[in-house]
Amino acid sequence: MKRVALIASSIAVLGAAIAQAAPDGVPARPRSIGRWYDHDPSAPQPGFEAWSPADAAGFLQLYPDAYLEVPFDDAKPPGLTKAQEVAGRVHALKSILSQRGVDASGRICMSGDRPDVLTRLADDNGPCNVRYGGGGCDWEGDMDGSHGEAESVVKVAGHVTAGTPTGLVDARSRWQTDLYHRRLLVLRPGSASEERRRVVTNDASSLTVDGVWRTPPRPGDLFEVRGSFDPAWVKRVSQSAHQDALQQFWPRVRNVCGSLPCAPPAESLDPFDSNNRRGWVPWADRGAIEALRTPSSVPALYGWVYDGGKTYRHGVRPEQWKDPYFVASSVVMDLANPSYREWHIRYLLYQLEDHGIEPGESTCILSAYKPGFHTYYSDQLNGPSGRPCSEGTTDNWVGPAQICKDGTSESGPLHPTPFAPGEYEAAISSYFREMTTTLAANGYSNLRIVTAEAPSYRDTIWSILAADVRRLAKMVGEQGGWIEPRLAVLASLPPPSARPPQTVAGDATDPAVPTSDTSASGTTGASDPTTPIANAPAESPASAPPIPREGGVVSASPGSGGSPTPSFSLGSGPTTGASASDTGHPATTATNPLAAENSPSPPSPTAASGADPGSAPPAARAASGGGESAAASKPSRHGYVTSSRGSGGGTIYAPSLNK
Repeated sequence: MKRVALIASSIAVLGAAIAQAAPDGVPARPRSIGRWYDHDPSAPQPGFEAWSPADAAGFLQLYPDAYLEVPFDDAKPPGLTKAQEVAGRVHALKSILSQRGVDASGRICMSGDRPDVLTRLADDNGPCNVRYGGGGCDWEGDMDGSHGEAESVVKVAGHVTAGTPTGLVDARSRWQTDLYHRRLLVLRPGSASEERRRVVTNDASSLTVDGVWRTPPRPGDLFEVRGSFDPAWVKRVSQSAHQDALQQFWPRVRNVCGSLPCAPPAESLDPFDSNNRRGWVPWADRGAIEALRTPSSVPALYGWVYDGGKTYRHGVRPEQWKDPYFVASSVVMDLANPSYREWHIRYLLYQLEDHGIEPGESTCILSAYKPGFHTYYSDQLNGPSGRPCSEGTTDNWVGPAQICKDGTSESGPLHPTPFAPGEYEAAISSYFREMTTTLAANGYSNLRIVTAEAPSYRDTIWSILAADVRRLAKMVGEQGGWIEPRLAVLASLPPPSARPPQTVAGDATDPAVPTSDTSASGTTGASDPTTPIANAPAESPASAPPIPREGGVVSASPGSGGSPTPSFSLGSGPTTGASASDTGHPATTATNPLAAENSPSPPSPTAASGADPGSAPPAARAASGGGESAAASKPSRHGYVTSSRGSGGGTIYAPSLNK
């Protein structure tokens, strides 16, 4: 088995500042230094500087209240070749931090945990292909039962036509090469002579296993190839709902020419139509996903909106689009199914190990679940969601990926939520309870969880999570943005022996601390090469402006003349008494507290509270990171929500939902 044994010893836990959740369960908003995927030292994304392990160590030293994201390919199977490269960098980073005496407890954060979607990779996809060093392209990749997942799903069954000492042949089969790598082969299942072996390779009609049979297979013997992923866990929608969604959210609103009807699209807009050749990302196994269809239902799809008339980029308005269409990448998973949740948590154990996050270490996971895409609501009972891209008939706050009047619904599900009222909310809470318990049992007891998605806020409730989950000390907080420092700031960082790591709070005179921050709203790209990346100029580190990290905070290069970077402790509680302008997020007040939820971008200052967060005094912006209250009479801050408690209304901050 390639999986390592649990490490008996554990390193120091996070400091007292992050040891406990806030008394009322409202978390801080910790900041990320950046996503190491974007700054890949061998192939950084356009506009991003390459960060070596030493660079990443310097940033963790410079920003002791922030964490570094180590993204894995979310929704994709474990065992990808890219993970091997990442693991090497993570081990090098930890070694450097140890040499420098920098505390990294819970600050190397594996990001991209997506319990609500999953994809099936194409068998010829290089990163997963066994011939290129991958762990296999099936749903479960190289999961092999070593983390306790049940391998009871029969992937294929047949009868032996010939046997070998370490394999068998079924001449009637036409298998994809290495499709069953790492899967469990059961010979003569249920009989007294049953034998089990692990498949190491297969071709079109033969399977080779990892040991010698006690009794070699004989012609006619029954065999089964078993795995752990059950396709029944994929959420389905009815055929009628699928066709209704296509009509309502695509042809009916596909006004890309100024007046309806517009010219028809170049191809069918239905991803399941055989004439649609562009409706799937190239790395997904379209055939395997389409095979999940039944006469009455289709798998619920997740993907992006692209335009055939131009190069894709964020922020393009629909009237500028020429030929928009939906591109499927993955399927929505039934998080309400306990068996699926248990499997996904085992899947997460493999991903942690793949990326160099070992048992016994103080571990951080950034979980990117999508509440706005799955949380059910009735517009008749709750009122409109307030998001321009959301239709009242979608039964969720954000709505399916569609062509809409503000042009910001670039990713999301194709179909309205398949979850019943309250079902997704209960499921995600159960997931976090079970995740923390299972990971602790497997050596990850010193766990910290950052949530990456703004929930569907409801008056004074900051989250859709249950109260006991919100109050877990392991729930560190909700992602508070990105710092994205330039390498130039490391030039003024003294050697480790010269001084201990400096805090960022109030250190305006420290030349190693970036001097300004700005806020931006939007979406963050997923960790795969087809995901649109925030536009950023590829300029030299010394003169480049801040990288516009969508949905978070960025830091300017030295000499930009801005204000000090606000303090942000991973475990600080809510800012009691913080006003809308104090938080750095514009606010909007509405009689219906749901009216401003999940707005695609913060409203303009003139349309909101009148406070421009960019012009707020440095002290006010610093207070947004957990400082003292500016005035005791101001309402309490609850995540993004301030309320005068009992007023029936409240001020709702409306950052955009990461999609």
